[in-house]
Order: sequence, then C-alpha cells, then structure tokens
Amino acid sequence: MLPAAQRLRRTSDIQSVYKTGRATFTPAVRVLAKATQLAQNRATVVVSTRVSKKAVERNRLKRQLRATLRKLLMQTNGTHDIVIIVQPKALKVDTTQLISALIFCFNKLHLL
Repeated sequence: MLPAAQRLRRTSDIQSVYKTGRATFTPAVRVLAKATQLAQNRATVVVSTRVSKKAVERNRLKRQLRATLRKLLMQTNGTHDIVIIVQPKALKVDTTQLISALIFCFNKLHLL
C-alpha cells in the first residue's frame, strides 16, 4: 500500500485528473497524469468490476501495480497526480508485461 501522503483519495481530485490530465494507454493499463505544485506525487489505482467480477482478481492487480508504483513515484520528474486505470486485458498478461506496460506509459507521459 502507498503511504497516506502519496494516495490520491478525494473524488474531486481524481475527477480533476480525468478532466485536465494528459493520458496514454496500452491494452492492459491506462495512465492519466496532471502536474501539481504539491510536495510529493499522489496516485491511485482503479480496477472496476468490468475488469473482473471477482474481488480476489481485482485486488491482486491492485497489489501488483501499487508495488511497482511505489518504486516509480520516487523516480518521477516533478510532482504529479496520477490515476492508473486497469483494462480487462490486464488479466490475460503476466506480471512482467503489466509492469512493463506501466513503465511504458510513464515514459510516454515524460514522468520518468
């Protein structure tokens, strides 16, 4: 789990990233990012029931992405609010491909 200061929790903050943030995607994940003036990065991982009806599968995807996200947030350029949306295809790829998809999106948004 991410430290409390690095979690993007409020619905209004997440909606702000949806409306004004830059986006990129792969078949497995979609990443939205918005530059901020805060002291540190904040992020959230969204896995809807459209991805899987099983909570066990959704939570496994969240855990895998948060573990990678924790490391990536320390390497980012500047401070950002980041929303990671998991796509249904993420269940079909293995963990290394999921992580590389996330890193690809971060690079494409010039976050790393």
